[in-house]
Amino acid sequence: MTFKLTRDRTFAIKLRARALPGETLDLADLVGATCVADLKLAVNGNPPPPETAAAATFDVAYDAELPGWVLSLDDEVTDGLAPGVYVTDARLVFANGHVPPTGFVRVAVGPEVTAR
Repeated sequence: MTFKLTRDRTFAIKLRARALPGETLDLADLVGATCVADLKLAVNGNPPPPETAAAATFDVAYDAELPGWVLSLDDEVTDGLAPGVYVTDARLVFANGHVPPTGFVRVAVGPEVTAR
């Protein structure tokens, strides 16, 4: 999946908590869980090596109605991103220390549009 990001605009992704096939998710497990998500420039559309510096770090807020997290970048951050394809993979850490596997999503940043 690829999300399109418009520079100089607030951008948000909703990350819903779901159980893996064959497992169950107890919403009590989400209490005390944390989420960290960085935006990194992709390498041929794929995640870069882990040591690659982040282009931006998402602000993260828990949303009990999802249940899950809302990852967002404000307009000042998005304005500073160069055009290209980026990836993000949110890393969840549950209160018991469990770190479930997560996938990544692509975020395409287009060139700046100017008025004529």
